Amino acid sequence: LYILMEYVNGITLADKLRTEPEYFAAEKNIYLLVEQLLEALHALHARNIIYLDLSPNNIILTKTEDSLKLIDLGFCINDSNAFTAGFTRNFVAPETAAGSVKDIDNRSDIYAVGCLLQYIEEKTSVPLPRKLQQVKARCIQPVKSKRYASVAEILSIVKNRKRAKWGRAVAWVVAVAV
Repeated sequence: LYILMEYVNGITLADKLRTEPEYFAAEKNIYLLVEQLLEALHALHARNIIYLDLSPNNIILTKTEDSLKLIDLGFCINDSNAFTAGFTRNFVAPETAAGSVKDIDNRSDIYAVGCLLQYIEEKTSVPLPRKLQQVKARCIQPVKSKRYASVAEILSIVKNRKRAKWGRAVAWVVAVAV
């Protein structure tokens, strides 16, 4: 029996925040991280897999291009093997911490996304962009029915920020021209 694993040449998000907190002061870098994270979670959720252990130590940013890689899928569950749920204490949704596997769904990972955004903000001492502040606030709702229904919904909001920004700029230019 062999287990083949990809070697990832990079550092954890926790280490990147400790050694280069200024990296995340650039709005494009924080959005790059969030988009990649949401795309990774979306790929898992599309296969009925809930990650459950999202934390800065389980995210690696590669040395080239700062591509995001999720590691340590040991606590992942799907609808066929949900017996127990593991987690990292400061990034766990209330329903997961309660220990009832039947209450866990994609929104448990969404809660962790909000916790991760909050962690990044605390470690960099730089406020998140307003759009990510709004995303964070909804993600960390204790009542899971008040969170986003899917990662795809958040991904759409994060990606559409570019269009909204251009739309406002065009409207401003038109207003000035008139």
